[in-house]
Amino acid sequence: MTFHNFLDRTKAVAIEERTILDTLYRYFKQNETLDEMQTRAAVRSLQIMIENLIGRCKKVLQHYNSPIIPPSGYDSAEILKNVGFYEDEEFVQIRRFFGFRNAIVHDYMDLDRKVVLNIVGNQDYLLLESFLVRPFQENSVIRKRIENYAF
Repeated sequence: MTFHNFLDRTKAVAIEERTILDTLYRYFKQNETLDEMQTRAAVRSLQIMIENLIGRCKKVLQHYNSPIIPPSGYDSAEILKNVGFYEDEEFVQIRRFFGFRNAIVHDYMDLDRKVVLNIVGNQDYLLLESFLVRPFQENSVIRKRIENYAF
């Protein structure tokens, strides 16, 4: 899959998951809660979007000829912040999403349902989607910074 095909697929998946989360948001606004199945659907859609963002971070590094692609999504996003691809405020939000993903994967038995309801109820997932659908702009300065990044 080419880099640009990957970005197109990333965008399509983000829009699919946002559609599910929008449906859950409308239900939540009418009923002030989600049932167990709806909560699980929200968690799964959020996880897919976050995994999608992790993959996008790594693919951007790969596209820009990074000498190393860190196994951690957090580390990949941090490199992108350090070279100017993401703003500091964006990185803070990305880090929050990655932390939530870690809770989904590693602390699933004690996942705080209120966190899920807040993400859906506040439509925080729209910010996550914005990172995934953002058009990719080639940038020679960022390319040089990544190629020469000191690990």
